[in-house]
Amino acid sequence: MAIETALGKVHYIIGPPGTGKTTAIAAMVREAVTTYGVDRVAVCSLTRTAAYEAAGHVDLPPEQIGTLHSFAYQALAGLGCRVTLVYDQLDEWNQRYPHWAMTVHPRHTRGEFVPQMEEDHGRRGDALLSAYNILRARCQPTESASSALRTFIQQWHAWKMAEGLRDYTDLLCDALTQTTIMPHAPSVLYCDEAQDFSCLAMRLIDHWRRHIAQVYLVGDPLQCHPADTMIATQRGNVAIAALLPNDGLLTYDRSGATIVGWKKAFPAIR
Repeated sequence: MAIETALGKVHYIIGPPGTGKTTAIAAMVREAVTTYGVDRVAVCSLTRTAAYEAAGHVDLPPEQIGTLHSFAYQALAGLGCRVTLVYDQLDEWNQRYPHWAMTVHPRHTRGEFVPQMEEDHGRRGDALLSAYNILRARCQPTESASSALRTFIQQWHAWKMAEGLRDYTDLLCDALTQTTIMPHAPSVLYCDEAQDFSCLAMRLIDHWRRHIAQVYLVGDPLQCHPADTMIATQRGNVAIAALLPNDGLLTYDRSGATIVGWKKAFPAIR
């Protein structure tokens, strides 16, 4: 179904697993390359590997295939911004703020830029940063946060600014406010697994869409995790099949982009 908008077309390709969505994208990518040229087509997904799979065997330039975070990184770097990610400096943060210490993990593979959220929140800083990122992913104001979280947010932001650092969510936020056009100015953008894109991610796509002729959002809005998946909620860990309508879901999925659970529709493009 193609949805007409005031500034172009947004197409939704919807179907459960195994219905050929990825095969359909690959075919459309080949057709788009024929129509617009190999340098005017971009493909994004939750990981670079998934984006390559969606692109099929079309030989697109590697910088036009990746995660939305990688495109945001390119967009900021293209403005001449110094883009240094915070994660290699967490030891310094932990020494300066031991009461907000964070777990130091092996960093991203070059070109991936996939946020690695802490599943167990074993350190206080992990839990606070996760809570802050949830607010930003949902595009919710920080005024609703607890005083402890607001204090952490203020110090985290000040430290990043002083050191010239960005976290993964900053890439999307800064690309939204500082850039106008998606890197490489594609005429067609394919977004696979769109049901797992956050509100913030969809706002960035919508922002860039104003200069893109066609945007394809591909996925399964009704997709959920297996029945035995345990979900962290405000009342404790609950099997996904036993979730109640008023449960507050606290667990991020592996992309770090959205809350795990049933999703009734794609995040809205205005």
